[in-house]
Amino acid sequence: MASEDQGEQEILQIASEVSDVADIVVPRKLVKLQKILDTYPKGSKLQSKVKLNIWKLGLIKVALTSLKQDFGQILNGWNLASKVASIVCQTCAGLEPPGSEKFYKESVPDIVNTLLIVAGKLQAKFIKTSDILEDTKKDLMGYFKSVLDGISLLCSGPEKVALEVIRSPWLLQMLITDDGRTFIQVTELFQSINRIKPGIIGKLDEKLKHQYLDELIYKLSASSQGDIAGAACRSVNTICESYSPTVELLCKRYKGLLSVLMSRKNHGFERDLYRLQQVLEAGSMRQAEMQKKHEAAMLIQAWWRSYYTRKRIKKANVAIATFQRSFRARRREHEEEKEASRMRSELEHMLQMNRRKAMRDLRTRKLHALQILPADEVEKYLQQESHNAAIQIQRHWRGYKIRKDTIEEKRSFVIQTRAAIIIQRMMRPALRLNKSTQAQSQYSMNVMKNHELLIRKWLDRIRAGKREPPAWQRPPGLTDKRRVQLQEKVMEWRENHEIQTKMDDAREDLHYKVQAMIKHFAMKSRTTRKNQQRRELLLSRIAMDAEMLLEAPKLSEATEADVEDFTSHSVPIATKARYNHAQEMRLLRQPWWRKLGDEYQDKLYEEESESWKMF
Repeated sequence: MASEDQGEQEILQIASEVSDVADIVVPRKLVKLQKILDTYPKGSKLQSKVKLNIWKLGLIKVALTSLKQDFGQILNGWNLASKVASIVCQTCAGLEPPGSEKFYKESVPDIVNTLLIVAGKLQAKFIKTSDILEDTKKDLMGYFKSVLDGISLLCSGPEKVALEVIRSPWLLQMLITDDGRTFIQVTELFQSINRIKPGIIGKLDEKLKHQYLDELIYKLSASSQGDIAGAACRSVNTICESYSPTVELLCKRYKGLLSVLMSRKNHGFERDLYRLQQVLEAGSMRQAEMQKKHEAAMLIQAWWRSYYTRKRIKKANVAIATFQRSFRARRREHEEEKEASRMRSELEHMLQMNRRKAMRDLRTRKLHALQILPADEVEKYLQQESHNAAIQIQRHWRGYKIRKDTIEEKRSFVIQTRAAIIIQRMMRPALRLNKSTQAQSQYSMNVMKNHELLIRKWLDRIRAGKREPPAWQRPPGLTDKRRVQLQEKVMEWRENHEIQTKMDDAREDLHYKVQAMIKHFAMKSRTTRKNQQRRELLLSRIAMDAEMLLEAPKLSEATEADVEDFTSHSVPIATKARYNHAQEMRLLRQPWWRKLGDEYQDKLYEEESESWKMF
């Protein structure tokens, strides 16, 4: 890093060289200042002193004078012009010379206009250059962008400089162009000024403000090039964000802008277009920001739901795998149990066959023994066998009876023992305390009262469950949705029928009438609820009977279980069914000519009515 004295010496040397050379050579000498400015860190005190020295030696005025000449006549002149303009912007950015008011009042307008004129010349040169000279146009675009970047750096200082730039007619003139690439660069400078100094557009006069907006809206609505329309849309969004009253101006002055924006879709700048459309539909920047936050919240929620759903699906896959594994294990166990049951059945069948075989062998041996015995011993042998069989039966019966009685007595004894244990467990604390002081005895009495109170509460709950529902409880069918519908009808009736003012006597009569109606409804609601329950039971019974009749088998396929399902256990109903069946059978046995007239049917109906009265 060079010292401060060395920098001053280099600046003095450049100043002496500039004073002795021709005007064409001056830009080449001034370019050396860039190396001195780059030597010191940006924003440091040494760089500020170097800038102040450059200003005091008048090199800025010399540079402005040299920028006003025609650089087209100089070899590589436009490159020198862009470098000199960049040096001027770096030097004047944040400069606070003695007599700052005079500097901002006289020097700053000259500096701004000169720089914008150079930028305008570069823009015009770029537009006039043929597209065949691609390298030349590329260099000119770089010089043009360098000058605009320097102007943007210059606007980062005091607000007065930015106001001079945005009020300059040369900036508006550069903005009024049909060339897409230069227009985009100018709009970027315009957006940068509005971002650096928010609300600066509001300090312009109405005419200039309208001129900027007119040009941007025209480019947005009428330009066939998507990059120009997109740059204009971004500029309008920047103005609205930096100065919120612009939104109301756009809504009032450009009423058809919203419909124009709808037709500009699919041109490559949908995001900026959607943002501007939201602002115009909201009517204010605050509402647009709230809408933006709302959409951001919706997007976050959507992402969260998708993440949560994927997480649940992942867990569901693990759960499904676990379920399938457990299902296969369960099915394997079921098959093993089934196989074991089959083996047990086969073993039982085999044992039963062996038992039968042993029984046959035993009876065969007995028969063979009977054949061997003499005839007079056979009767005696059979009696002895009967006596042994009776003894065996009695032995088994007594064993079964004793076991059954013992089990019953033991079960009863176990129940009594458990009840005694529970009672002792509840009473032992009270008895233990009863052996101590009087206070402990009082505590035991309180414990007994608490147990008694708990038992009473339990009995009250049992009784409350058996009681009928209270009258104030809502009847079935009055859901929240139905209650809202009835409330809407009541409100509609009140709107259509205005309440007429009444005297005190009339209001009192109306009050008593309403109270009487409420009492009548409360008294009648219990009966209504009972009727509703009875209807519901009857409907359920009819539905069950209908389902049984629909699923009833044919008479040829009916079994005893089906007959039992259709058998009524009510004596009157069964009697009436038998009577009707007998009447139908008697009618079938009558000759055909007895059924032609109505007298037989009327007589039959009268007999049936008389016989039914007994039920």
